Amino acid sequence: MPKYTLPSPPNPIAALWQELAEKDAADIVARSGAVTEGENLRLRAIGREFVINRRNHTIIQADTGKPAPYLLTLLILQYLLKSRDLPLSGRLADPHELTGGEFFFRGPHTFNLKALEERFALDREAFLAAGTKSGGYIQPLADTAFTIPALPHVPLTYTLWLADNEFPARIDVLFDSTAEYQLPLDMLWALVNITNKQLTT
Repeated sequence: MPKYTLPSPPNPIAALWQELAEKDAADIVARSGAVTEGENLRLRAIGREFVINRRNHTIIQADTGKPAPYLLTLLILQYLLKSRDLPLSGRLADPHELTGGEFFFRGPHTFNLKALEERFALDREAFLAAGTKSGGYIQPLADTAFTIPALPHVPLTYTLWLADNEFPARIDVLFDSTAEYQLPLDMLWALVNITNKQLTT
């Protein structure tokens, strides 16, 4: 009986690197808010600086020299490829208000905010400190809130309703209404998950 070998699945990271290598650096910078650093690109994401080497296919955190994790690498590559040079609208949007968001951000794609709600249920100052540590600034919303420039064109706004005798704490994440033009919905979901993790570390 002949033996059959299944083809290897395509490597999405490799394909994205190839696509990015074919883009003009000036175009990437103009669209994304990244800056050039010699032959490399430098991008601020979630309060940290990352150096992107298109030739060597590496994304390195500038202050630690450590490579970006897989999901963050995928996110940054998608952003550099898909972002647009659009001004922020200044209008906050619930994830379900984005095109397709009502159906996408359900079930397995709801934001896991439980750890944040437990951590900051009664601690407004710790919540704000976590936000400012990631480059955020305070917003006059809910009981307290902050906006993090998670990517140059994709700020995330976290609102906190503190726990009381009647209700548990509640945290919501809001986007600028232009977010859907900067990243696909699955990458916006990934961006929130990565940011959530950073806020609890």
